Amino acid sequence: MFDTLTDQIRADEKANVTNRERMIRWLMVLLITALLFLGFYLLPHVGG
Repeated sequence: MFDTLTDQIRADEKANVTNRERMIRWLMVLLITALLFLGFYLLPHVGG
């Protein structure tokens, strides 16, 4: 039926996750990534 666990997870997500939830998830990932990079960029400037 499914070749790998990844295929199973992908099929489950498509069945249960709405487009709105998927968009919110990606926006949160982008926001956290941007904050991390900004933090690593500003840390040397603020710290010393």
